[in-house]
Amino acid sequence: AEALTRLETVSDQARQELAARDAAFETALAAAQNFYDADDHEQAADRIARARQLNSTSEDARDLEARVARLPEVLTAIGKAAVARIENDLEAEDRHLSTALSLDPARTELAERQTQIRTQLQESRFAAQIESGFSNVLSRKLGAARTNLKNARAIYSGRSEVGLLSRKIDALDQQLKFETLMAKAGS
Repeated sequence: AEALTRLETVSDQARQELAARDAAFETALAAAQNFYDADDHEQAADRIARARQLNSTSEDARDLEARVARLPEVLTAIGKAAVARIENDLEAEDRHLSTALSLDPARTELAERQTQIRTQLQESRFAAQIESGFSNVLSRKLGAARTNLKNARAIYSGRSEVGLLSRKIDALDQQLKFETLMAKAGS
């Protein structure tokens, strides 16, 4: 009976210690997540190391530990993207945001900014193709104008600018054919 009582006492103590360990693990994991969310690498690394000591088999802790390990690279890429934004270098900003998102895809605010940047870049490329196309029409460079039209259609096929450029190219084509026929007729 005495042995059974001691066994029950030891069992209760073990349950209490395991519960305390689990509570300490959850606290450390939550603290690590909070520091990670606040981009505090040093504190997050300290807390996740403590959590892993308390429960080395936890998948959540292992995943968070991997994200915390990548946090300096993520923060560096975000910093470079911020500098590129200040410098108004959209392509560099897009590149750095891609790096940050490849390391931490959960950063939705970065994904939203990247979508905005890519839209701006696409608009800019489209405008450049249209502008160059009209310039080539004025310079009577039919082949180059057609290339610009093809590139503009690849970006935004349904835009009114594409239709206008297409009509200008067709008119130039007709004019060049007419001039060629007139030159042949004259000779």
